[in-house]
Amino acid sequence: MTNRGTPTLLSDNDILLAASDFRNAIMEAGSAPWRVKGIEFPRAACGHATELLAYYLRKRFGITTDCVCQDAHGIGGWHGGHAWLEWNGLTIDVTGDQFGWLPVIVTRNPAFHGQGEDQTRGPALADMDWWARECGGLWKAIAPGLPS
Repeated sequence: MTNRGTPTLLSDNDILLAASDFRNAIMEAGSAPWRVKGIEFPRAACGHATELLAYYLRKRFGITTDCVCQDAHGIGGWHGGHAWLEWNGLTIDVTGDQFGWLPVIVTRNPAFHGQGEDQTRGPALADMDWWARECGGLWKAIAPGLPS
């Protein structure tokens, strides 16, 4: 976990509130934008949601997060791949409810995250061409519900 772009006085609660705002905006946008991608949010939405949240956190706070993708087999109801963000020692996940976890998780002591087998780990938003193609339409649907 890296500590890139740590603004002064940014608290864990600030990240939790931003992640909650983001999740609320997803819910407000509804399922239609996700269905265009063949996704039934929150199932199989973690990759897109993680990259969208990374973009939002960069815009809102100027921070750069890491994206972690892991596979697990039965850990806390988690089967298959999952993605989330890490920043400054925090695990940040807005699709935990697909496994029966809380929908928004921001913690320094994750119960299940990090127990799988790494697939990839690195800076979020590393491929902005992919982001524009895969997340651009989702962002347009979600952004109006975010605090300005």
